[in-house]
Amino acid sequence: MGYLLDNRLRDRAILLPFALFALNQLLRPHLPSSPFLDGWLNDLTAMPILLFLGMELRNLIIQNPKPLNNANILYTFVLLSIYFEIYLPTKSTAYTADMWDTVMYGIGMFYFTIFMNGSRQKA
Repeated sequence: MGYLLDNRLRDRAILLPFALFALNQLLRPHLPSSPFLDGWLNDLTAMPILLFLGMELRNLIIQNPKPLNNANILYTFVLLSIYFEIYLPTKSTAYTADMWDTVMYGIGMFYFTIFMNGSRQKA
């Protein structure tokens, strides 16, 4: 399978969700309230971060670096959506069901699939 990005660009694409998440956490107290920053930026970065860490952990364990297949990615999206948007809101008032969270998970899933998924070895 050919990759859309060479390793240098893929490495930069990997840094973006991690940097956005960290900046959001560090700067949130100092920025004006915003629905996107307060509610959806973490959801947008969740899928790329979780999928990347899962892929790296799996590749470390099996010692055969390769990308995640689409079934793994879709399964993670569905599981995250059901757990955080259906199950948890019924168990705790700290969680609210929000369709936009699922949309952000989906955008993050596509970002991971296009820009981050792949072996770090040269093809």
